[in-house]
Amino acid sequence: MKKGKTAAARQLSVLLFLSLAVDIAVRPFTAGSRPSAQILIPAAAIDTALAVLVCIPLVRTVNSGDFAVMKSGVNAASRVFLVLAAALFTCAASAAYLRTWEFIRYVSDEPMPQIVMIVVPALCIFYALRCGKEGLMRTFQVVNAVFLCSFALLLISNVQSMQFSHLQLEAFDPKKIFEVSGRSFTLMPELLLFCFFAAEKESGTQKSLVKVLILLAVFYMGVTFFTELVIGTKAQTQMQTVHTLSRLGSISVFRRLDTLHSAVWLMAELCKISALCCASADALKSLSGKEHGDAVQAVCVFLLLLTAAGLWVIPPQRLHVFLTIGTGGMMLYAVCWHKIMEAMHDKKNA
Repeated sequence: MKKGKTAAARQLSVLLFLSLAVDIAVRPFTAGSRPSAQILIPAAAIDTALAVLVCIPLVRTVNSGDFAVMKSGVNAASRVFLVLAAALFTCAASAAYLRTWEFIRYVSDEPMPQIVMIVVPALCIFYALRCGKEGLMRTFQVVNAVFLCSFALLLISNVQSMQFSHLQLEAFDPKKIFEVSGRSFTLMPELLLFCFFAAEKESGTQKSLVKVLILLAVFYMGVTFFTELVIGTKAQTQMQTVHTLSRLGSISVFRRLDTLHSAVWLMAELCKISALCCASADALKSLSGKEHGDAVQAVCVFLLLLTAAGLWVIPPQRLHVFLTIGTGGMMLYAVCWHKIMEAMHDKKNA
């Protein structure tokens, strides 16, 4: 991407949607049963409303231009922000990398050599970094369209198995809904990634972010409802519910479409990891003072693999909590910076 050029709000919307929607297809490998759709759907609505309220102050910081100053590394406070951002994006990319690795092992009929599972994704990510943000954004546009087609095909192939009798109906329990909402509420680093790539003072950034979060909630609710219509109560015990749907579905003489779906979801995962590594590389470049540091890209891939090795022993659920805390802390840091700059500006004008 050329110097000074940033991603448009529409491109960022696609990036954010695909980066978060792929987590619906490739779930973290955590133990335990899930609540029914009757509980998950209203809980998702509550979590979405909370996420929107949390993100609005951050987007206003981006629109004010103070976020761009923080990304420049011109002073100690902004350099601390860049170090923390690089660490957060690297940890998020490593977590997605580990989940991708586990998913490949889960869907493979024959185990693949570990060296292949490590080297091939790493080379793909390095190539994506070499292509730059502009090429990465174009790739997101294509992969997002294929990703949505995959879910459309998933719906069509399972429509004959849908039965309303599969839905689990229970007494309305607001307390349980709020409990599930509290446990499942997350602030993923992709939200910070949206602001990190956003253009300074671009109109429509806040509106785009809110639209994406709402569309993502609707998408999740639709998938959750559809899954229970097809699988019934068994959906609550499946480790990878969407992948189970891909194995059950059939269209005419075409069967076992799960390989096709898995390939699409893995492409989306690689795009997500590449975007996180790209943001980490941008932060490191600002810290090093080099506009075009080619070595930084190789360093980012190395840090990705090194961090993934360190995070391997951490349970996915605990890692999820860590990323939420880290993202929330970074958002608070940016908003506080904006408030301090506003106060200093008002004092100077007074």
